Amino acid sequence: MPTETRQLPLTAERERWYAAACARLDAQRLKRLLIELIDIPSPTGAERTASEFVAARMRERLGPRAFYQPISEDTGNAVGELRGSGNGATLLLYAPIDTHLEGDPARAQEMRELQANFGKTWLAGRVTAVNETKVTLHSAMDDADHTFVADENTTFRRRREPVTLADIEVGSNVRVEGSVKEGVFVASSVNVAGPPVTGGPAPREGPPPQ
Repeated sequence: MPTETRQLPLTAERERWYAAACARLDAQRLKRLLIELIDIPSPTGAERTASEFVAARMRERLGPRAFYQPISEDTGNAVGELRGSGNGATLLLYAPIDTHLEGDPARAQEMRELQANFGKTWLAGRVTAVNETKVTLHSAMDDADHTFVADENTTFRRRREPVTLADIEVGSNVRVEGSVKEGVFVASSVNVAGPPVTGGPAPREGPPPQ
């Protein structure tokens, strides 16, 4: 028999905590972050690029306590640990990161078309080599290497900010728009999702969380 869920009022102290948390939110920043994240294809079983993006963003705040945890070649978790005082319970916040298409036929068809155009009009993956204007990446979409070239018309951005080809490093996650010309994928725009993600869980310091 299901148990009825009752919403209890917050204590005065928790009301202050909630108000302080809301005051720190930046709606436009959250909107930009959401746009960047949903711009990364993450079908079920191939979420690696999206997870690495999230891990890279958390590392800006948490340092080595945020990391990408591989499960397979194509998928893994974005893990971050935010320390408290150590006097309370350890809390786990969990959320799936794959694209959810169930119940939305139009979106499902859009994703199928997007996947069909992979390698023709767009690429995405982790950079494995940069040789002058030629960049090689490995994509979880098809578990294969792909190469694109940049020319004088290619634009580069990281989180909506202009960058250059020199800012692309081995390990960077990129999404590339362009077209195939004479058998070569020529990039019209390159979006760098974040800095290279390295490292793993940091060793704990002090007493274990309660």
